[in-house]
Amino acid sequence: MRVALASLSADPDSRNEDFAAAAPGAAVLLDGAGVGSAETGCTHGVVWFSSTLGSLLLRSITVQPARPLADCLADSIGLVRALHEDTCDLTYRASPTSTVVAVRAGGECWSTSS
Repeated sequence: MRVALASLSADPDSRNEDFAAAAPGAAVLLDGAGVGSAETGCTHGVVWFSSTLGSLLLRSITVQPARPLADCLADSIGLVRALHEDTCDLTYRASPTSTVVAVRAGGECWSTSS
Protein backbone atom coordinates (compact mmCIF):
# COMPACT_ATOMS: atom_id res chain seq x y z
CA MET A 1 0.00 0.00 0.00
CA ARG A 2 1.51 3.34 -1.04
CA VAL A 3 0.48 6.26 1.17
CA ALA A 4 1.08 10.00 0.91
CA LEU A 5 -0.02 12.25 3.76
CA ALA A 6 -0.43 16.01 3.89
CA SER A 7 -2.33 18.36 6.15
CA LEU A 8 -2.45 22.10 6.71
CA SER A 9 -3.82 24.13 9.56
CA ALA A 10 -7.09 25.91 8.81
CA ASP A 11 -5.45 29.06 10.16
CA PRO A 12 -1.78 29.66 9.27
CA ASP A 13 -1.26 31.29 12.69
CA SER A 14 -2.58 28.25 14.60
CA ARG A 15 -1.34 24.73 15.21
CA ASN A 16 -2.69 22.05 12.93
CA GLU A 17 -5.52 20.21 14.72
CA ASP A 18 -5.52 17.29 12.25
CA PHE A 19 -3.71 13.97 12.53
CA ALA A 20 -2.74 11.59 9.75
CA ALA A 21 -0.65 8.46 10.00
CA ALA A 22 -0.11 5.14 8.27
CA ALA A 23 1.42 1.82 9.17
CA PRO A 24 1.80 -1.33 7.10
CA GLY A 25 -1.74 -2.25 6.09
CA ALA A 26 -3.59 0.60 7.81
CA ALA A 27 -4.10 4.37 7.84
CA VAL A 28 -6.01 6.87 9.97
CA LEU A 29 -7.00 10.48 9.42
CA LEU A 30 -8.55 12.71 12.07
CA ASP A 31 -9.94 16.16 11.39
CA GLY A 32 -9.67 17.76 14.82
CA ALA A 33 -12.31 20.33 15.68
CA GLY A 34 -12.65 22.95 18.35
CA VAL A 35 -14.58 26.17 18.74
CA GLY A 36 -11.96 28.72 17.75
CA SER A 37 -10.42 30.37 20.77
CA ALA A 38 -13.43 29.51 22.94
CA GLU A 39 -13.00 27.75 26.29
CA THR A 40 -13.07 23.98 25.69
CA GLY A 41 -13.22 22.53 29.18
CA CYS A 42 -10.05 20.59 28.29
CA THR A 43 -6.59 21.60 29.43
CA HIS A 44 -5.02 19.51 26.66
CA GLY A 45 -6.73 21.03 23.60
CA VAL A 46 -7.73 19.79 20.17
CA VAL A 47 -4.19 19.06 18.95
CA TRP A 48 -3.56 16.72 21.90
CA PHE A 49 -6.99 15.12 21.50
CA SER A 50 -6.71 14.33 17.79
CA SER A 51 -3.08 13.19 17.92
CA THR A 52 -3.63 11.01 20.99
CA LEU A 53 -6.81 9.44 19.61
CA GLY A 54 -5.22 8.93 16.19
CA SER A 55 -2.11 7.30 17.63
CA LEU A 56 -4.09 4.96 19.85
CA LEU A 57 -6.45 4.05 17.00
CA LEU A 58 -3.62 3.25 14.56
CA ARG A 59 -1.97 1.13 17.25
CA SER A 60 -5.20 -0.72 17.94
CA ILE A 61 -6.04 -1.52 14.32
CA THR A 62 -2.51 -2.74 13.54
CA VAL A 63 -2.10 -4.81 16.71
CA GLN A 64 -5.57 -6.37 16.34
CA PRO A 65 -6.00 -6.85 12.56
CA ALA A 66 -9.13 -9.01 12.89
CA ARG A 67 -10.94 -6.66 15.29
CA PRO A 68 -13.63 -4.49 13.65
CA LEU A 69 -12.54 -0.88 13.13
CA ALA A 70 -15.56 0.42 15.05
CA ASP A 71 -14.50 -1.61 18.08
CA CYS A 72 -10.90 -0.35 17.78
CA LEU A 73 -12.21 3.22 17.72
CA ALA A 74 -14.48 2.65 20.71
CA ASP A 75 -11.55 1.23 22.70
CA SER A 76 -9.32 4.16 21.67
CA ILE A 77 -11.95 6.73 22.67
CA GLY A 78 -12.23 5.02 26.05
CA LEU A 79 -8.46 5.22 26.55
CA VAL A 80 -8.35 8.92 25.60
CA ARG A 81 -11.23 9.62 27.96
CA ALA A 82 -9.43 7.83 30.79
CA LEU A 83 -6.26 9.85 30.13
CA HIS A 84 -7.95 13.17 30.83
CA GLU A 85 -11.28 12.69 32.55
CA ASP A 86 -9.76 13.60 35.93
CA THR A 87 -8.31 16.90 34.69
CA CYS A 88 -10.84 18.05 32.09
CA ASP A 89 -14.58 18.72 31.90
CA LEU A 90 -15.57 16.19 29.24
CA THR A 91 -19.24 17.19 29.46
CA TYR A 92 -18.48 20.75 28.35
CA ARG A 93 -20.26 21.38 25.03
CA ALA A 94 -17.15 22.81 23.38
CA SER A 95 -14.86 19.90 24.31
CA PRO A 96 -12.44 18.88 21.54
CA THR A 97 -13.87 16.57 18.89
CA SER A 98 -12.71 14.96 15.68
CA THR A 99 -14.00 13.32 12.55
CA VAL A 100 -12.26 9.97 12.17
CA VAL A 101 -11.49 7.95 9.04
CA ALA A 102 -9.70 4.60 9.31
CA VAL A 103 -8.87 2.00 6.70
CA ARG A 104 -7.13 -1.35 6.44
CA ALA A 105 -5.54 -2.48 3.19
CA GLY A 106 -7.78 -5.11 1.68
CA GLY A 107 -10.19 -4.68 4.56
CA GLU A 108 -12.89 -2.39 5.77
CA CYS A 109 -13.07 1.38 5.58
CA TRP A 110 -14.92 3.26 8.28
CA SER A 111 -15.67 6.87 9.11
CA THR A 112 -17.42 8.69 11.97
CA SER A 113 -17.30 11.74 14.19
CA SER A 114 -16.24 11.37 17.80
